[in-house]
Amino acid sequence: MMVDFFTRQFQYDHWANQRALEAISAAGKNNGKALRLFCHILAAQQVWHTRATGSYSAHLAIWPEFTVGECSQLLDEFYENWRRFINSLSPDRLPELVAYHNSKGQSFQSSIQDILNHVVMHGTYHRGQIATLLRQEGGVPVLTDFIHYTRNPQA
Repeated sequence: MMVDFFTRQFQYDHWANQRALEAISAAGKNNGKALRLFCHILAAQQVWHTRATGSYSAHLAIWPEFTVGECSQLLDEFYENWRRFINSLSPDRLPELVAYHNSKGQSFQSSIQDILNHVVMHGTYHRGQIATLLRQEGGVPVLTDFIHYTRNPQA
């Protein structure tokens, strides 16, 4: 049941990220700050995936600079990585603790389910910031709320 929940959450997250990236792209040259935040969403997804799978590498940048085209490619790649990982999980693995170091080198342990929750919530948080930045930069933000997704998953 919980694995299905996370599958749906990551489907939503991918949908919302696609819509946010489309809005950033439509803003053209007035998208600098919004694109920077979107790159951070992608980087965090990669970092957390490597932590969750035990392949963490300290050299991964948390604030990289990608083009919109690179973001589009990475968005699909990282979603597929998460999809495969979630599909490989049995329910009894969700509370399993994962040891890792944060970007400051501090040691932590988090459960797989907490990591999965964090990845989706982190993206939601920054997409809200992206919407504000797009509006401030003259762009048009899009609806990326979960309830909007449940009403229009193909929109």
